[in-house]
Amino acid sequence: VFAKTDVQPLLNEGARREDIAASIFQSVVTQTISGLACGRPIRGNVAFLGGPLQYLPELRKRFYETLELTDEAIIVPENAHLFVAAGCAIAGVGEGAAPEKLADVLVRLEGLGDMQGSEVVRLAPLFANDEELAEFRARHDGERVRRASLADYRGVAFLGIDAGSTTFKAALIGEDGALLWSTYASNKGDVLGCAKAAVAELYQALPSDPATGAPLVTIGHATVTGYGEGLLLEALRVDSGEIETVAHLRGAQEMLPGVEFILDIGGQDMKCLRVKDGVIDHIMLNEACSSGCGSFIESFASGLNLDVAEFAATAISAENPVDLGSRCTVFMNSRVKQAQKEGATVGDIAAGLAISVIKNALFKVIKIRDPHDVGTQVIVQGGTFLNDAVLRAFEQLSEVNAVRPDIAGNMGAFGAALLARDRYEDKRRHTEGVPLSPDVGPKVFTSGLLSLAEIEALAPTHKTVRCKGCSNACLLTVNDFGRDPATGVRRRFITGNRCEKGESLGTGTEKSDVPNLFEWKSRRLFDAYEPIPAEDACGTVGIPRALNLYENYPFWFTFFTKLGYRVVLSDPSTKKTYEAGIESMPSESVCYPAKLSHGHIMNLLAKEGDDAVDFIWMPCSKWERQEDETAGNHFNCPIVASYPEALRLNIDELQDAPAAFVAPWLPYHDKDKLKERLYAELTGTFRDEVGAHEFPITQKQIDDAVDAAWAEDEAFKRDIRRKGVETLAWMEETGTRGIVLAGRPYHQDPEINHAIPELLTSFGLAVLTEDSVAHLGQLERPIRVVDQWMYHTRLYA
Repeated sequence: VFAKTDVQPLLNEGARREDIAASIFQSVVTQTISGLACGRPIRGNVAFLGGPLQYLPELRKRFYETLELTDEAIIVPENAHLFVAAGCAIAGVGEGAAPEKLADVLVRLEGLGDMQGSEVVRLAPLFANDEELAEFRARHDGERVRRASLADYRGVAFLGIDAGSTTFKAALIGEDGALLWSTYASNKGDVLGCAKAAVAELYQALPSDPATGAPLVTIGHATVTGYGEGLLLEALRVDSGEIETVAHLRGAQEMLPGVEFILDIGGQDMKCLRVKDGVIDHIMLNEACSSGCGSFIESFASGLNLDVAEFAATAISAENPVDLGSRCTVFMNSRVKQAQKEGATVGDIAAGLAISVIKNALFKVIKIRDPHDVGTQVIVQGGTFLNDAVLRAFEQLSEVNAVRPDIAGNMGAFGAALLARDRYEDKRRHTEGVPLSPDVGPKVFTSGLLSLAEIEALAPTHKTVRCKGCSNACLLTVNDFGRDPATGVRRRFITGNRCEKGESLGTGTEKSDVPNLFEWKSRRLFDAYEPIPAEDACGTVGIPRALNLYENYPFWFTFFTKLGYRVVLSDPSTKKTYEAGIESMPSESVCYPAKLSHGHIMNLLAKEGDDAVDFIWMPCSKWERQEDETAGNHFNCPIVASYPEALRLNIDELQDAPAAFVAPWLPYHDKDKLKERLYAELTGTFRDEVGAHEFPITQKQIDDAVDAAWAEDEAFKRDIRRKGVETLAWMEETGTRGIVLAGRPYHQDPEINHAIPELLTSFGLAVLTEDSVAHLGQLERPIRVVDQWMYHTRLYA
């Protein structure tokens, strides 16, 4: 469900379908190894069984490469998809079962539904009788947009395009707002190809003078909205773009003046707009994923070999709809399977799905408590509402008769066309910002949209490059449409960039002067410390760039440097870091920062030359230092406190590696006890593990090293707080807005924070860390939570 939410926008932004397909295969492989194997390495001879592995050789190939299997270790038997069934047959023979006729088995199977009982609740039908259905259809048949014939039209027309998640829509209107032409089609993962075909079709439909061939209809302005807006603005040279909510509002107001409530259910998203005094007062969207949207119904119908229209027809006539709830699509699939086992018809399931989609919209997205909250002037939009079963479910659950335009699926494009007309009129009224005098007469403009010949000749190229704008090194997809013949400027559309630096291929020349304390803190945390040369060190200690080491690295670097050790950090996190550790991850549910730590240990084990480590240091610590004396406690979270134990027990390479993994439990919060424990640890079994007998350590050396490390840790935190105060003063002086991007120390990792700090600074916002300003807050206690986690205490301040 979440992958589908990611995939659709990528397709609409021009990503190659081949790359998406390969990524899906790799995701399945990664999830299998990390989630299902749960830390048990897949070694030896591996047999690949089941339908997907039988029929998808590229999926098998991704397994071969990820697991680094040799040809001798790969077993792909003939009829691999039948092995489980064959195993059942062999097991049956082994049990000495008596032969019987298949006809007798079929008789028993037919009575299976009655024997199982019923777990699925049934609902009342969508329509109690034929009269209700007739009244419903008659009422909605009258909700039609004004139309006119394109063949008979003369003058300026306006084009609206809605490049949706799964469908492409376009609408052409005249100067009076009448709909002249429209199209609605599945984009099939190729937004640009679909758009080219649709616009070419429109050009061919425009009337022309039979004698001269001159066009009789001119497109004055074109506006695009939807997921593919950015791509089509550049590719087709569309005049302007608009966000979907505004386009849908404009279309709704044309159909239903005084509209109060707009619900749009598209292929991938749900949008609920509350309108007050003609403007959007409140917007609600499905936040996490695309579960329960239009594409889900389409996919389910396809799985039953029905198109959406047939699916809707069966739902309307269903007598006992199945209650599928309003939960995630994944759970809904389980209920559907149970309903099928209990003999539910396709219609019962189809009606249940329609009801569940609306329940999801009303109760999970909009979160209404009273049906009357939606108001009385209600319009529903989106292709999903062309399904009468979905519309009926909405009216039943909301207790309101909604308006569904006959172009419900095209309302985004219709609204964009109306906006195009508004912008054209505004441009015609103003030339260089000065209103034309009434006696000048109407001024005619033409759209910059590519001509038919240019569209037919359009052959974009695609490539992927690494952005050089910052250390994130985003993988950019570059869609190149060639040079504009009028300006000579190369037209490109770039996606994959997490901030504005990538828009110019990340040459590194763009640099925001807005403070970014995440960037500053990273430099202060890691770059400020220079390890001693290998020839001057008594040994080399490796420290993983993970979890609480983002908080404690200044302490441990200073401590070991003071003792004469060379300190080596693991490399900055990347996706490769995660993949390097997937075999040893014992749990799929543990957080991503913890999963990354597996890869950091592998990275340290692979260090060579002067950076080859004698031992890896990753202590466990139940408590962090207490910064607020009024807090109830100062625990580390259980994962941060104890995860080194999980690493020690699950990374097989640590058992045979020449570098020891040292993870003692330490009282990090208490300086005196810490000195005692460190002396005991570094003079006990540690000496045998790392071979440090020739470097005797005294209690005084430990005491001095802890004192120096403690002082450096305090200096590090003072510097962060000072920088926070400086940034606030700069904001006050320049009138700049800022945002505290609150998190935990390891959110400093760009692989974890997904370059959100850089994205925010690209919008002109100063970005502060929580620990840079937490000391300025005066928290009034008591508070409504148990304040016992040290990292959280900063957030409450």
